[in-house]
Amino acid sequence: MAKKIIDFLNIKPTQERYKEALSFIRHPKEMENLALKMHIKELQNQLNYIYSLEGWKLLNKCYRIADKVLPMGSRRRKVVERVVKWINKI
Repeated sequence: MAKKIIDFLNIKPTQERYKEALSFIRHPKEMENLALKMHIKELQNQLNYIYSLEGWKLLNKCYRIADKVLPMGSRRRKVVERVVKWINKI
């Protein structure tokens, strides 16, 4: 089991690493913590990838422009929201 953990983490198998892997086996909460941290890191990488896409940047600019032209709580924004809801009903 310790070898599988070390292989999974892509680390050089030293005596110290085997001891760490064995401690994870003895303490399942630590292993669960490590798995959750790895999952969070993976999700952060995916989110950073999305933020780097040109489509996301363009959409973000469109929202910023819309917020300037139609400020939150303004009558113009409320009218546009009603029109959009009405169009979506059709």
